Amino acid sequence: MDWSEALEDAHHTGKTRVFPETAFDSKLENYLKHRVHEQRDWFLSKSTEHGKRAQMLENGVICVLIFALISSAFHIGSLWHPSGIVRDFWHDLVTVLAILCPAIGAAIVAWLAIQGSSRLSRSYRNTAMELTHYEQRLTNLQTEDAVQFRFRRVVLEVERLLTDELRQWWLVIYPETPKAR
Repeated sequence: MDWSEALEDAHHTGKTRVFPETAFDSKLENYLKHRVHEQRDWFLSKSTEHGKRAQMLENGVICVLIFALISSAFHIGSLWHPSGIVRDFWHDLVTVLAILCPAIGAAIVAWLAIQGSSRLSRSYRNTAMELTHYEQRLTNLQTEDAVQFRFRRVVLEVERLLTDELRQWWLVIYPETPKAR
């Protein structure tokens, strides 16, 4: 039996507790403000932060790999130069850069993948949008009568969403299966 079925069973058997309207209004308002609003704002903020970090790293990779391509072209050009291989400082520098830049670009790409910033940004933005939906549902409940049961259902849905997001974060940040020690 999942949580929604348990809630419905408890409601129909009379096992759910009804709060006085004044206490209930306060609980709904506090939950809306201190849980849903704050979590939505946090997810939006983190989505933007991770999105900017991912974009910065992606731009860095593009610059490094373009520089690697240019260095490689110069290196090939210097090898085909009519006077033969010119062994001077600039030739050695271009050779080193042509060899190192792809490795540096690959390292940045790997770092980007390890950080998971792009995935976290999209995931956080999606969670924030879902929280906005629940926020609207809770706001609508404030104007209705006899809504304690529906409030409980929305609270459980919000907590399920936040639990799922935490689980997804764990999989992105720690993708390996934990090992017993």
